[in-house]
Amino acid sequence: MWSIFSIFKQKDDDKRRLERLFQELRRSKDQNIIIPFQIVKIRKSGFVVLAKGVRAFVPFTLMPWKYDKNEKWEPIAFSLKESIFYGVVCRIEKSDDENKAERFFIDASVMKLKEAVLTRNEIYKGIVIHIAQYGVLLDIGHNFQWACGSIVGFLHYTKFPDIETFKSIEIGDIIRVNYRETNEKGIEFIAVGYVDLHAKYAGTTTYAKIHKDSNGENHFTVEDKYEARLPVSISLYGENNLLIKKAINELPDGAEIHCEILDVKINSLFTLKLLSPDELIQTVQSDAHKLESSYIGKKVKVKIIREGDDIAFLVDKKYTGFLPLVGSIYHENLTIVKRIIESSPNNTIIECIVQSINVLYEVFTIIYIYPNKIYKAVYESLTPKPENVELILNERYKGFVFKKVDYGAFVDIGYHFQWKHGCIEGLLHHTKFADNESFINCKTGDIVSVHYLGENEKGRVFQDTEWMSLKDRYLGKILQLSVVRNKYGTLKAEIEGKYTAVFPVLGALYGPNKKIMKDMIQSLQDGTVVDCEVVEIQPDNRFLVKLLPQNDEKKIIVVTTETEHGKTIEIKPQTPMGD
Repeated sequence: MWSIFSIFKQKDDDKRRLERLFQELRRSKDQNIIIPFQIVKIRKSGFVVLAKGVRAFVPFTLMPWKYDKNEKWEPIAFSLKESIFYGVVCRIEKSDDENKAERFFIDASVMKLKEAVLTRNEIYKGIVIHIAQYGVLLDIGHNFQWACGSIVGFLHYTKFPDIETFKSIEIGDIIRVNYRETNEKGIEFIAVGYVDLHAKYAGTTTYAKIHKDSNGENHFTVEDKYEARLPVSISLYGENNLLIKKAINELPDGAEIHCEILDVKINSLFTLKLLSPDELIQTVQSDAHKLESSYIGKKVKVKIIREGDDIAFLVDKKYTGFLPLVGSIYHENLTIVKRIIESSPNNTIIECIVQSINVLYEVFTIIYIYPNKIYKAVYESLTPKPENVELILNERYKGFVFKKVDYGAFVDIGYHFQWKHGCIEGLLHHTKFADNESFINCKTGDIVSVHYLGENEKGRVFQDTEWMSLKDRYLGKILQLSVVRNKYGTLKAEIEGKYTAVFPVLGALYGPNKKIMKDMIQSLQDGTVVDCEVVEIQPDNRFLVKLLPQNDEKKIIVVTTETEHGKTIEIKPQTPMGD
């Protein structure tokens, strides 16, 4: 089983690999070798590109062609990403900061472009790069995947089917046009394809075919020739939107679905809406109901799967489990339950009750059942065994805070030995903390680093040396975070009021559910409280967190259909009673 933490354990190998790639780019510069590159993203003055596995920069002024304004690069950037370009490494900047990599600059003006031969009345696809009062500038270099560079022409507003069509055009639109002629003013086009298709199809019904690409992404066509989009949103389908999305994703390649054509854009892109969506999701609803009725409230066998410090739970040999260790469930027994789970070896089978199921993602929220005899045996195994422990005076140990009182904290350093010697308890007096703030912030469940000071008539005594590093304190931990969206819509959260947490959507974190989890994260509203797992802490103290299944009614709720137990459809913040 792979671990999400494996992506952070290859840093040394990655550094060596990057150094080899850097050396290859340096050599290509010395020998003036032309190398291929692909555009990754646009910046204010140029493009970030990927050349031989290394990120580099190509200024607009060193691209194979030029525009009179840098703004005209923006609408074509998405199309450029699909093409391969060529250039030479012209400059390397070294940073004074040894932690920062070298910056490579590429000159793509050396790239040889093919000659474009335009045929009168032939249809070409172009991207709108500028809108003027009397028409639009169109670059049909897009039609040739930019192998011929930029081919800019003018489409006068009188050459549109009607004035409303012209007014609806936006920068970045792809338009199908007829090449008319090249005169002293340049290339002229006539818009085609919009009015007839819109008049013929808009408001009618059709069967759209699903085409799945190599990544499992869905694409749609109408009559096997027109590209189509099938948006699934709350505005179109209400609370069923996520369930409909799941149902569509489960349809096989080549399946046909009955749709209404809502619109046809000037680039012949059809916008569709499902007809009778209830029929499409009936099977999904039936399966979800069976899943809920079979498991919710029932006892199940759960396997604990360990890989390093990562713990996963496998329910009934096939479903992902989520076991929240919180006081609201286990109350005064929380500490002992945490010890049992943390000390359980790989492939241990435990018995749990299924509390709820996120049917969209088939994630089970489970509650651990600890039988009295097992609880007693484990508790006894964690009682002090000084005869088996050889503690070294002033030696540093990691401990688990299991009780907080007015005069200090009781720490169990059995945690340091992974409970091999059972429970090794001692007192960390409040005067032995690094400072008063550290004592105030200390709470049950914290992991602390202490020095062993010996033993008196009351038992063992510890002294706090320092709170553990951020990674020791937080990495792998589950936190409740209140999300905040900034003015740009970026989702973040704060930890301790001074650390920033972000929500990366990576395949390594979410696997095949990456796209679903992305939609889930984007649906979170400002102020929503969510459960997250800390998966990495970067050198700048920025936390990378993974969103966990949400079932706590105090945080976010799952809007359900009318079934016996409820069916997960859409995640949104809990609305207070009476609102």
